[in-house]
Amino acid sequence: MIGFNVFTGQTAAHDSVKLWDLRKLKNFRTLNLYDSDTPTNSVGFDHSGSYIGISGSDIRVYQVGSVKADWNCIKTLPDLSGTGRATCVKFGPESNYIAVGSMDHNLRIFGPTLGKKLHWNHNATF
Repeated sequence: MIGFNVFTGQTAAHDSVKLWDLRKLKNFRTLNLYDSDTPTNSVGFDHSGSYIGISGSDIRVYQVGSVKADWNCIKTLPDLSGTGRATCVKFGPESNYIAVGSMDHNLRIFGPTLGKKLHWNHNATF
């Protein structure tokens, strides 16, 4: 399990996701998810540190076992905006849902099975 107080994730447009150990100020994992023309827009850990969500042209959820173990992509969610640009991802309490913002100014909530869209708001502002 990875906690918020020790590790952080970072992304830059047209680059990979880099995960850092803040105690050692060292990059311990790099995830290359998209091609060079597709930006990775957002990275978010759940409250337990067991999952990480990454948004770009889609939304990917990884199960985080440990720093050294392989991480498994357990779910890939589509960007339903039609823009191909999910701009932010946040986990709900107890990781029971994921909120995803997109370039079409909508907020979509994916629910218990991390795939069923429960609700979306046409007037969300980011």
